[in-house]
Amino acid sequence: TFADLYDAWSKSYFATLKGGSSIRTITCAYAYCSGLYAMPVRKIGPGHIKDAMENGYVIVTTGKDKGKKRYASPNTQERIKSMCNLMFDYATERRIVLSNPARAFKIGSLLNEIQKKSKGKIPFTPEQVLELWKFVDDIPFVDMVLIAMYTGFRPQEVAILETKNIYLDENKIIG
Repeated sequence: TFADLYDAWSKSYFATLKGGSSIRTITCAYAYCSGLYAMPVRKIGPGHIKDAMENGYVIVTTGKDKGKKRYASPNTQERIKSMCNLMFDYATERRIVLSNPARAFKIGSLLNEIQKKSKGKIPFTPEQVLELWKFVDDIPFVDMVLIAMYTGFRPQEVAILETKNIYLDENKIIG
């Protein structure tokens, strides 16, 4: 079954991963595929996977939406597709199936939907930048916001900067 394939594949695949976030991403994607769990792997076709991506859901267990269905977001749908690609590659290599049904279709329109829904970066207005500079000495971490804004560094990258790697006279930071 799909569930059996997932169990075998995930044991093998998770052992190759370094971080827990990749495992959580895959585990989350798998949760939306409950409609496939009991299906024999050899009977699963591209339409079944598409259906799981588009109509699969989980029941929310916490918060204000507790007990309600949550359908897969476009990003989660993309993760489901990726997971199925890997799972069925594994099944193909072991001759469980002859071909990979997840690779029989593309998700181009889905990617367009993801791009539409993605949150763009919202730059600071010139007035907001001036306001930050006014309080750079008075409010903690304003300097870090300014460094990130001017350098494009991510928050984590700013947080781990060491003063020995900052050369103000040369306008240079070695990250």
